[in-house]
Amino acid sequence: MGQAPSTQSSNIVFSNTYCNRTNVAWTNGNGNGRIVIAKKGSPVTATPSDNTYYIPRDTFGKAASEIATDEFVVYNGSSNSVIVFGLESNTVYHFTVFEYNGAGSVFSYLTSNEPQDSVLTEWIDADFNIDTPHQCINVNAFDFMENTSQSGSESINYSWNFDDGTTSTASNPSHVYSTAGIYDVSLTATTTGCSHTVVKKDTVVPLPIPSFVLNVDSPNNDQIQCFYYASGATTSIGSPTARSICTPSCRRSNGCCAISVRR
Repeated sequence: MGQAPSTQSSNIVFSNTYCNRTNVAWTNGNGNGRIVIAKKGSPVTATPSDNTYYIPRDTFGKAASEIATDEFVVYNGSSNSVIVFGLESNTVYHFTVFEYNGAGSVFSYLTSNEPQDSVLTEWIDADFNIDTPHQCINVNAFDFMENTSQSGSESINYSWNFDDGTTSTASNPSHVYSTAGIYDVSLTATTTGCSHTVVKKDTVVPLPIPSFVLNVDSPNNDQIQCFYYASGATTSIGSPTARSICTPSCRRSNGCCAISVRR
């Protein structure tokens, strides 16, 4: 068995930390190699065993690199930094470094005074408001206002999907629908290493179709009756020789105009 190093690594430093990755750097000890172990949510408890080579994966959580339950070797080599991927946003990750001497099948690890440190990953929370989420088909014009927040200061890219085959990359777009229906509008907010999607519904109401039956047995109903529809069309029922004056009135609901008639 080779001689274990006498000086452990030190000074773990994190940089370029985003939602899904971080750069981990340290000061090397006097071994000819070292492993880095990562764990989510609590400090690393695993220690390496002599004469064991640990397969590293720089993407956290890969089974091949698991040294203990939920603890993973993310680096094995002679350098002094590694970028670790596969992290979750707004989550604390703990890291420790162990020096070793050895090669092939002979390894001797220094398992005392190892450095430990932790980092909190960034987060982004996509959100938006709709000025009027229920509008009528003939007058609809939806205004969408992003309300995204983040822990960092990166510039945010926006990707909207209006659920009718159209999209936008504006921060606060407007959109007009050509067909009535309930739509799932999604906003994906993206920064370096961070992405989050939120979905909200808006409703496009069809035009109302007023309908009634004329009782011709009522007084004066044998005269011409003029009816106005929401579309602007008219129709008439009654005697073609009589005359009538029709006054339309409008009752609005969700932006739609339901026309009634007063004679």
